[in-house]
Amino acid sequence: IPNPYSDRPGSLGTDAQAEAKYYTRYFDGTSPKADHTRRVIPTMDGAPEDLLEPKTRPTRKRISAKRFWIQADHVTPDPQLVAFMSTRELKFAMMNEAHLVRKWRSGQAKGQGPRVG
Repeated sequence: IPNPYSDRPGSLGTDAQAEAKYYTRYFDGTSPKADHTRRVIPTMDGAPEDLLEPKTRPTRKRISAKRFWIQADHVTPDPQLVAFMSTRELKFAMMNEAHLVRKWRSGQAKGQGPRVG
C-alpha cells in the first residue's frame, strides 16, 4: 500500500478511501494460484473456446551418482597434469580418487587404514 505520509503518496490519493482503492485496483479476490491454473487461447472470433491444460515436464530417468561420477577405466593423473585440468575434469578425477580410497579402505582389516604423519 502506498504510504500517504511520504513525499510521493501515490496515484490513489491520501484520503481515507486510499486503502480500499488500493485493494480494489490490485486484487480481484482470488488466490494467486487460481489465476495461473489455466490459460485461455483466444479463437479467431475472440471467444475463448479452447482451454490449455498446464504443461508438465517429461520425467527424466534418474542416474545414480556412482554411475555418473565413477569411471571404471580411471587412471590417477600426474600432479603436473592436474594444474591444466578443466573444472569438470578435476571434479571427475577427485571423485574417482575418493572412490579408490574408499575401495582400498574397505579391503583393509579393522584399524589398518593409512597412517598420517
